[in-house]
Amino acid sequence: MKNNKAGFTLLELTISVFIFTLVIGGIASMFVYFINSYSFAFNQNVTISEVKVAFTRIIAELRETRTSEDGAYPLFIANDNELGFYADVDNDGRVERVRYYLVGNDFYRALLEPNDTQTPYTGTETISIISSIISNQGNPVFEYYNGDWPGDTLNNPLAQSQRLLNTRLIQISLELNSASTQQKNLQVSTQVTLRNLKTNY
Repeated sequence: MKNNKAGFTLLELTISVFIFTLVIGGIASMFVYFINSYSFAFNQNVTISEVKVAFTRIIAELRETRTSEDGAYPLFIANDNELGFYADVDNDGRVERVRYYLVGNDFYRALLEPNDTQTPYTGTETISIISSIISNQGNPVFEYYNGDWPGDTLNNPLAQSQRLLNTRLIQISLELNSASTQQKNLQVSTQVTLRNLKTNY
């Protein structure tokens, strides 16, 4: 009578361990990919939401642009990556000084409350960061247009020397840097009419 013992040979055991390792490695890789993809998508959605909220605030503030409390013109900075203006942004009856500007990949808002002296804008700005993943790659954040836009394409966007006094509409464009090499950067833009300056042609 033949005695057949059940069991694995060393070769079969080695192959089984190898296959098991491949399966576990594949599952782990898929899990890591899923977690990274979910994390990226979640963070991207949060960032987009933050930028949309910021745009809503910028639009509301720019529409309230007005002469400062010491008589300065409503716009005081009109650069490609920095915009400064006066507006009552918190509806307290006082005109605040506001700046939005890009430094590297960081987009900031700076707010200065007026004081009760003859030079009301000498205090310290309150600075908050809106987003840290801006990648405009040399493209301007702010573009400025006069009251004849869009009919006048020759003089628009406005040259640097024409911006402060002639701007009636501002386009704001931000490119959100994608952490994924397979996805393009997200572009978000809006246009704001400075309604308090519309008649100042």
